[in-house]
Amino acid sequence: MGIVSLSIVRPPLRFHHRAALVLLGLLLAVALLEIALRVGGVLWLEGQARRNRAAQDGSATHRVLCLGESTTAFGKDTSYPRLLEEILNERAGERAFAVVNEGVPRTTTKKILARLPALLEQHRPDVVVTMMGINDREYLLLADQSGSLRWLPELQVEKLGKLLLRHLKDRWSGEEEPTTAPLPRRKRFKEARRRVREDPTDAAAHLDSHNLAAPQRRFETFPWAEAALTEAIAEHPDEVRYRNGLGEIYSFWGRPADAQTVLQRAIDDGIGDDRTRHLLLSSLRLQLTGALYRGELDRAEAISRQALATLPASAEESRADLLGTLGSIARRRGDEAEAARYESEAAKQRTGLIDAATRDNYQALATLLATSDIDLVATQYPMRSLVTLQSLLAGAEVTAWVDNEESFREAVAELGFQKVFTDSFAGDFGHMSKAGRRLLAENVADVLLAEVVPPSKRATAEER
Repeated sequence: MGIVSLSIVRPPLRFHHRAALVLLGLLLAVALLEIALRVGGVLWLEGQARRNRAAQDGSATHRVLCLGESTTAFGKDTSYPRLLEEILNERAGERAFAVVNEGVPRTTTKKILARLPALLEQHRPDVVVTMMGINDREYLLLADQSGSLRWLPELQVEKLGKLLLRHLKDRWSGEEEPTTAPLPRRKRFKEARRRVREDPTDAAAHLDSHNLAAPQRRFETFPWAEAALTEAIAEHPDEVRYRNGLGEIYSFWGRPADAQTVLQRAIDDGIGDDRTRHLLLSSLRLQLTGALYRGELDRAEAISRQALATLPASAEESRADLLGTLGSIARRRGDEAEAARYESEAAKQRTGLIDAATRDNYQALATLLATSDIDLVATQYPMRSLVTLQSLLAGAEVTAWVDNEESFREAVAELGFQKVFTDSFAGDFGHMSKAGRRLLAENVADVLLAEVVPPSKRATAEER
């Protein structure tokens, strides 16, 4: 395959003193960012630990441990575990319950299971309430996330917050740093720039250059890539790699609509391959996330329908995600009949779809709690069918179930989606507002007081 020859004016060489200043600035920026991340992590952990210590003052007769991800962790003093403790003690008429929040943003069932023995030893709970599994795979896992595409999520809202959460996740996970040091960043950056100069149509080289560059130079070579790839497409219209490269650059550049145009044209021209479809679906995912976040429902619906039409037949979970998203869009418009139809289709699609890792980790957690004589209360996510969760835990010893489907649908119908959720990260639901967290806490409290720790059982515990 020949290399496209272009007359490109290269950036002027910098003097040594200017290079030294740039390097010094980069090192200072990295150091400040690392300090900020460490301080942020310490403050987050200390804040959660402080609230948990306050919950365990020794006067409560029943300890409840809440496990989950960001839907459990978020909210500080109004997180659902904190509200749950408040509701339980109000209804009991005394300080009978202490609730501990051990939710961790972006965690998985595997990591929750790994932390469980230490948490049981530390908190010695009578009851464990779980709401977990949503992070075991990404919402709309439509495309291969290996290679350069692993950076695509950073194009979405709250980049620094996601970076902080990722940093915290690594801290919490206890994973060791790699023992083999990679090549120095500057050398890898220079190597990427060399590859760009040798072949300006090499999209991977441009992306590597972007990832390794100082913040102010991140997109520096992208106009170069756009020009080179556009010319290559004109000269070699049957070479799909140039179209894929331009589509990937556009998505990475924060221009997913342009990526969609290029990639869809390749498919319409009959030269698209699996990577073209993967990249197209990734560009649609980026646009859908933004449209849902901004409340652009017509656009979100159109993108969802195009994604459904583009999905391969084997992508059953993503198909269910999109049907659920269309149901959520209809519900946000107030069309209850249409919402119910899509949600029913999504539920049927999910029937029998069980993530093996989620199932195995959940089952192992249930077994450990049963052998420790600790009650398990398994909680389904808002808007989702309880049947799916029950299939994950089929045969396991579960004390009680919390169904959050109908109550949240009613709340959305009455208050509106954006009064119950602050975003739509899972398509049919998202992170909860204070009103949503209170509703979840009330649902959990209803089950705990009716099925797990009824008044007769509380009296027995107090006598002991």
